[in-house]
Amino acid sequence: MSRHECRLYEDGMPFKYAHLKRDGIWLTVTKSPVGLVTVETSNDKDKTQEVKHNGWFGNVVARVPVGTTLYGECWVQDEPASYVLHALAEGKPTQFDVFAIGNMKPEEPLNLLQELCVMWGLQFAPFAEASEGFKPYVENEVWNVQSVYELFLKEYGNVEGIVFKDGNRSNWFKWKPTKTIDCVVTGTVDGKGKYLGLIGSLRCSLHTPDGLEEICTCGGFDDATRAELSLNEDALVGRVVEVAYQYVASGGRLRHPRFVRMRDDKLPEQCTKCQDPDF
Repeated sequence: MSRHECRLYEDGMPFKYAHLKRDGIWLTVTKSPVGLVTVETSNDKDKTQEVKHNGWFGNVVARVPVGTTLYGECWVQDEPASYVLHALAEGKPTQFDVFAIGNMKPEEPLNLLQELCVMWGLQFAPFAEASEGFKPYVENEVWNVQSVYELFLKEYGNVEGIVFKDGNRSNWFKWKPTKTIDCVVTGTVDGKGKYLGLIGSLRCSLHTPDGLEEICTCGGFDDATRAELSLNEDALVGRVVEVAYQYVASGGRLRHPRFVRMRDDKLPEQCTKCQDPDF
């Protein structure tokens, strides 16, 4: 089975659903039996006051039944997850995709959850169902996750990955895409905190007809690699580095880039946008 395929547990059947996962932050929205609405992040930070200006929050207050818990992703179109907390703190609008409803059965079909969210004025995370009508994305009891991902990306944008599941809260499995690209190192960024005095990240660029264009700053080194690169920092500019990433975001920058390895077997001139048609 290739890395672009995904099969479910021991009996070999595929997951029933493939959920689009936005690049955002996870929120739990709870409406108590007396109607009090609270919003918390995955690490139990209270964000209730910061989301009150959003229309989706108002719909939770006005339309969602008491005693309901919603799990979902808070996100901003064309922005990474790192921007969402800033948007909340600055009172900027965000969107909220419901993934699951806590007080319903784990195996509840997503179609029913979607209908409830529409009735409540909320967005339900887009999903695909493993049915005969969804080929070629499911063939021979296997999801072709790359095909599903490309379908979601084309239709919705801002796709961090896919959550496969069998129902409301049944058998979740998260998948994220990974691409790699060769780039030219055009500079470095100093490390901070425990990495003070070392390289924090590499500035990575591609050759274009108009010259070198920076597409990311890339970190993610292990400690040994960081130390080795820091000892030879002056010699890094002009070398080729392989970078893993999820996709090309708006503005032509890589989403979630991370260092893979130096590529001294590659020429800088080979580092062009032709490596990824999404440019």
